[in-house]
Amino acid sequence: VPAGIADAWSALIPWGATLQGLFLPAMLVGSTLLAVATQTMVYADTGRTFWSVYWTAPRFAGTALLMGLAAAWALRPGWEVGALLGLLSALKLASEIAVLKHGDSDADQWTPLRRTAVLQRGPLRPLLVVRALLGIAGGLVIPYLVGVGAMPVEFAVWAIPILLLGEMAERVLFFTSVSPDQMPGLPR
Repeated sequence: VPAGIADAWSALIPWGATLQGLFLPAMLVGSTLLAVATQTMVYADTGRTFWSVYWTAPRFAGTALLMGLAAAWALRPGWEVGALLGLLSALKLASEIAVLKHGDSDADQWTPLRRTAVLQRGPLRPLLVVRALLGIAGGLVIPYLVGVGAMPVEFAVWAIPILLLGEMAERVLFFTSVSPDQMPGLPR
């Protein structure tokens, strides 16, 4: 829709092409932010601890930023965008594995976050390892190797599918490791 509106303006109004150059990026950023906020609130509204805004917003916003940076870097593989991609990848991975600290409790109480951490450290560990390796490969290793000249610049485009697979693995972890206290909509 934003692209259609901007295209119509550029065709109908003499100064529309200039406005399109300003309006289209703002509309795309605004609609992306709205989509991320909406999706975050859909999961936060369930009341599940692991799906709260605190845990969900960095994942969803991080995915949007990460994939946008990967695409921008693939189009123009400069060291600045590559470094930013590496930094964001490291921050996103750190925020995702932060839940694992809740599994190190000697308390008898099993909180939802402790159950999530135990699931990710136990039966879901292979998926967690795959997710981490894909995130490191696509977000850190490839940008580093291209940045130092050890890999041709043309390989920058490979960060996109590798990161996309990593983000898909992260979403599977997001859905399968949540610990529901009860089914949504039922009385407590």
